[in-house]
Amino acid sequence: PLNDACFIELFKICSTQDPKAHKLGQAVFEKLLTSSQKLSDNVINSLLHMYEQRGEMFKSVQVFESLEAPSSGMYLSIIRLCLNNGLYTKASNLLERALKYDVKFKENQLVTLTTLASTIGPKALLFGKQIHQQVMRQKLDSLILLTSLIQMYNKCGEPNLAIELSDQLTSQDVISQDDVSFINNIYIICSLGPSALEKGKKIHQQIIERQLDKNVKAITPLIQMYTKCGEPNTSIKLYDQMIADNITPNEI
Repeated sequence: PLNDACFIELFKICSTQDPKAHKLGQAVFEKLLTSSQKLSDNVINSLLHMYEQRGEMFKSVQVFESLEAPSSGMYLSIIRLCLNNGLYTKASNLLERALKYDVKFKENQLVTLTTLASTIGPKALLFGKQIHQQVMRQKLDSLILLTSLIQMYNKCGEPNLAIELSDQLTSQDVISQDDVSFINNIYIICSLGPSALEKGKKIHQQIIERQLDKNVKAITPLIQMYTKCGEPNTSIKLYDQMIADNITPNEI
């Protein structure tokens, strides 16, 4: 029997619009259905992409729904294809199905899905909320994942939810694990804009208390935060103080 690499390359070739390639890809798939050969996630993924590339998303969905117990990787693949093709309701339904069957996603997979929702914007808000539910269900709380959720809510038109989640980060001491994590939180505030100014000021005070106010890696994003949150004069004062303290500024 052919190995995975052969099938993946074959389906890649068959993803073109050539009618002969179309027939070949379909024939190979039908042959696989009647064989006893077990298909890996990588092979199935290449098949999903083959149909998607030919503008036949409905067949990609059919292939996925024919699987008995799809892995989290398979869910990620089909949901990503649905989102990329504007099938937001279908993507939400698939994620809801994953929740129903207690599918456990890896952290990086959830970050990928959250980033996709951020890219789409308000149309993907419901989908983004479902991801958040999945994160809570799996009791995940890494900084990178929570940061991606905060950015998702902001990009999807829910800045208040973004700020609320950011406040949870502070209360759970997630951002106080180390200086790098703490500084990264300032970039979160930058993305939220004027609505997060008060939170930004609290972080500024914490920077002073932690004696990071001479650290260019902390002051630079702080300057950006004040500018994006509507206080350019404060940004200028911070910049002038850096120069007075002989601190070489990063690119601002």
